[in-house]
Amino acid sequence: MEPLSIGAVWAVLDRGLSEDESGEAFGPSEVYDPITQRGSQMKKYLLILAVALAVAVPVAAAAGTHQSAAPKPHIIGTWPNNVTGSEAGGYVVWSNGRVEALGHAPFFGSVRERINDIVGFAADRFSGGYWLIGADGAVYPKGSTCVDKTLVGPTNAPKSKVVGAVNMTDDHEGFVMVTAAGRTFKFTCQFAFPS
Repeated sequence: MEPLSIGAVWAVLDRGLSEDESGEAFGPSEVYDPITQRGSQMKKYLLILAVALAVAVPVAAAAGTHQSAAPKPHIIGTWPNNVTGSEAGGYVVWSNGRVEALGHAPFFGSVRERINDIVGFAADRFSGGYWLIGADGAVYPKGSTCVDKTLVGPTNAPKSKVVGAVNMTDDHEGFVMVTAAGRTFKFTCQFAFPS
């Protein structure tokens, strides 16, 4: 159904409200009798309702075809202060890359890009700093991560469906990226030797 224009709606309303049951227009000197014109009045109300629906339904249907707005930034988690090795303080991380350092936890920055897909955080307890990990596999280093080294990941590192990251528990500097399927991928800081 095509939506009616505002002009067409007003024309229909004007015509419907100024005529009686027989289709004759009321003259300026005629008196409107509510008892004899009850059926006519009901028709007028139904006409107004029909016109309102004819306009509202296509507008509502068109509004439903638009994509929903992007999700608002939200907190993805909290982490203890593993950067300095001290138990005092921690971090609150948001999906848009904002990092809040609490207590004695050092702040090394937030992600400045316009994103809303950060899903993980890992601390670099060796060099000082942390990594923020995106759902698309992007890694955002903050602070002095991998000092004099390069962060190296597997060649088949995921480019989507990343759900988080965890610190390595051994003596390696880096983190493990985790996907929705439960697969893990190690990223380590390694010395880069000239070739």
